[in-house]
Amino acid sequence: MSSEMAAKPEIIVVTSGIDPSQGSEPGKGWWWSCALSEYFRLHLVTQKGSRHACQNESLVEKEGWTFHPTQREITTWKIPKGYLQYRAWLNEALAISRQVSTQFPICGLCHVTLGSFRFLPRYDRLGIPYTIGPLGGGECSPLRFTWERPVPLQHKIAESLRPVLNNSFALLPQLRACLSSAKMVLTTSRETERVVRRMGARKTAVVFPDSFDDPVDSEKVNARRSSQVDGVKKRIRLLWQGRPVWWKGPALALTILRRALAAGLGAD
Repeated sequence: MSSEMAAKPEIIVVTSGIDPSQGSEPGKGWWWSCALSEYFRLHLVTQKGSRHACQNESLVEKEGWTFHPTQREITTWKIPKGYLQYRAWLNEALAISRQVSTQFPICGLCHVTLGSFRFLPRYDRLGIPYTIGPLGGGECSPLRFTWERPVPLQHKIAESLRPVLNNSFALLPQLRACLSSAKMVLTTSRETERVVRRMGARKTAVVFPDSFDDPVDSEKVNARRSSQVDGVKKRIRLLWQGRPVWWKGPALALTILRRALAAGLGAD
């Protein structure tokens, strides 16, 4: 072990998956681990497949990542089986984290994925500082927009009840205990930030806000947009990412495409 590596403080990173070749949760687990690795020596509590996915990455050996794989695995995200598996996985991850914290000079813990505020273990019982996030899931569309969309009634009702469902988690004692004791709770939107604050989080930050920082250099933004106009008039390429179900918004992508074609724009 190099002297530089030995000098780094050691932390636990809890992430359901780590894979440099994937997106979503495994991809986020990889990139957050890489970022944290610059400042800490990592003890990674994750699924077995993560070690295999990272075996050819030189950074892993160079930075001395230590994997602590779980026996449980998450094989699906279908409701309710997927969430039941994840909750059981979190319980094992918590037990492993407790064991690691007694065997190594751990100075803290970072819970990276799965990014939901609905399922969190009792990190407050470990006796070490911890951060949570980035969490998502608190977003919801305005009622008027929801009810005007040509979608099934079941979807409209579910989306209308989403804020009520989100805020109901503020009543769960175990979640309040975990969030209120966290040193920092990161969220991916201001809507989710408001939810976790209602759940007891004291210090929060939005790390991927869908807005500009204040103040905005409006002249610079307008100049850049003006330079793009000629290109847009010729042809645009529409990219949409999400599952083909209503709440992931494919209807919005199709609406944009229809308007682009109606305006005479070439669109892919």
